[in-house]
Amino acid sequence: MKIYRKTVIYFLYDHVGEEMTMIQLLQECYGEERANELDTPELFRIDKRIREIADTVWVKLDSSKYENTLTGLPFNIPFIIKRIPFGKEKKIRGNKYDAMLMGMGR
Repeated sequence: MKIYRKTVIYFLYDHVGEEMTMIQLLQECYGEERANELDTPELFRIDKRIREIADTVWVKLDSSKYENTLTGLPFNIPFIIKRIPFGKEKKIRGNKYDAMLMGMGR
């Protein structure tokens, strides 16, 4: 499955404060049928990619609530979508296409 950067970014910004799993995020963004047909190696790859995208646009997928529990595979662990205030975390290098998205809702 191809992950579209803008689709993920808009979804994360629209759902700040909500708790969900990576599977739920994929079902919302790409449809339940497409998300359910993914195999485990592809889910690991997609999980990593979406977390990288979130880091570049100052969003944290916070699953610290489940840190010391036996929950399952990383893409099944619930997370809360949180915005990171500017200046609180390390500076992330963006590209020219991120410029318009960096100021959204801030």
